[in-house]
Amino acid sequence: MQIKGFKRALKKLAKGKYHHVKHSITEYHNGEIKEEWSAYMDGNDWTSGHNTPEEAIKEMKRMRKEN
Repeated sequence: MQIKGFKRALKKLAKGKYHHVKHSITEYHNGEIKEEWSAYMDGNDWTSGHNTPEEAIKEMKRMRKEN
């Protein structure tokens, strides 16, 4: 999944609530690259940084059920 699909999946999950996605890429001095994907939805907090957008959506679904 890319950023566009990540946004669509969260929008569908949010059902009209305010929502936001965050994607960051960090390259370390040794050449290692780390990506982090996070999602926010009104009524829930930010998901923790995940390696893939699918993991972030899965956590948001779990957080949504808990509230």
